[in-house]
Amino acid sequence: MSPNSSVLVVCRDFKIRGDICRALSGAHFTTHEAEGLQSGLRKFARARPELVFIDADIPDQEGYDLCASIRDSREGRRTPILMAVSRAESAVELANARGASDCILKPFDPVLISLALVRLQNMTVSKFIGRRLDAARRLFRD
Repeated sequence: MSPNSSVLVVCRDFKIRGDICRALSGAHFTTHEAEGLQSGLRKFARARPELVFIDADIPDQEGYDLCASIRDSREGRRTPILMAVSRAESAVELANARGASDCILKPFDPVLISLALVRLQNMTVSKFIGRRLDAARRLFRD
C-alpha cells in the first residue's frame, strides 16, 4: 500500500462524511465519498480504494448490504472494511457476518476512524508480507 492510500467513505450525513474525510486527509489518505449503497458500489468499482469505511446506518441497513457486496466482489475480497455500528452487540455481529474487517462503535470521533484505518492497513500489509515470506520459504525448501 502506498503512503497516500485511498479510502472510500460511505455515510449518508454530509457533515459527518465531510468531517471524516477531513480527518483522513489530515492523515494523508486520499478520500472518495458516497452516501448510500448504489453510490458506494459505483465509487468502489471506479476508485478501487485500498480501504473502506461504511456507516452501517445508511437507509434500510444498506450499510451491511454494501459491506457484503464489496466483500463478495473479486476486487473487494481482501479490501479492509471498517464499519461504524451502534453499541448493540447484534450490530457488531451482523457487521462481522457481512464481512467487516473491524468495527468502531458510535458515536465516534473522526480521528479515531483514521487511527483504526491505519491499524487495518498495517495488519493488511503484515499479512501480505507474511504470505510472501511463506511462499519464499516453500520455494527454498523444495
